[in-house]
Amino acid sequence: MTAELVAFLRTQLDEDERVASAAADHSTTEWAACDEGDVNMVGTGGNGFLATGPWGGSLRKSGVHMARWDPTRVLAEIDAKRRILDLGPGYGGYNDAWSDAVHALAQPYAGREGWREEWKA
Repeated sequence: MTAELVAFLRTQLDEDERVASAAADHSTTEWAACDEGDVNMVGTGGNGFLATGPWGGSLRKSGVHMARWDPTRVLAEIDAKRRILDLGPGYGGYNDAWSDAVHALAQPYAGREGWREEWKA
């Protein structure tokens, strides 16, 4: 079952990478939240407007959240998760601690196509 879960997780990471790479396909290096809640792209290509709060309101907390999950960070997290997946076979197969880690990594993907309820932690 772990091999099937690993395959499922790799598919999800591939999809996350596709989406994050598309969002990162600009010349900026960082997303930043302004006090008003707007999220701007800041970097080598200059500044660019990304998102804003509702008229007369603020998305300050949401803006900070969006800025923290910029595509660069998402891509780094995908790489880290792939490295964890690669550790299993490198340490003589699917041991219990590694299997537990894989199950934990998969939990955010519950409900996506291909998810099995027996993988629920």
